[in-house]
Amino acid sequence: AAHPGVCRTGLGRHRPRSAGDRWWQRFSSSVLAWGLAHYGQTPEQGAESIVVAASTTSAPPGSLIGPLRLFESTGRPGVAAPGQAAQDPQLARALWAYIEQATGIRWAG
Repeated sequence: AAHPGVCRTGLGRHRPRSAGDRWWQRFSSSVLAWGLAHYGQTPEQGAESIVVAASTTSAPPGSLIGPLRLFESTGRPGVAAPGQAAQDPQLARALWAYIEQATGIRWAG
C-alpha cells in the first residue's frame, strides 16, 4: 500500500462550495485551500511513494510506503507506520466483505 502525503493539487483546493455547506465545511475548505497553496509536495513528489511501493523489493510484504517527514506528509518515501485501524483484522474482514457486496466482485484467493 502507498500514500502520497500532502500534495499541492487542485483536489482539495478547488472543492466546489454549495449553499448547503455548513459553517465548518466552508471554514475547513478555506483552510485547506490556503494550506494547499502554501504547503505540501508537488504531485510528482507525491507519486514517488506509489512508484516505490510498486517497484521495491526491499520493503516487507504488507508495508505502507509514504513520505517520512512531518507526520508523514512530506519527504522521501519509506516504510511508514500504518494507523491502528489499518492493523485491525476484524475491521479488514468487514471492509473486504462490504467491498465485495458493493461491487459484486468476489475474490477467489
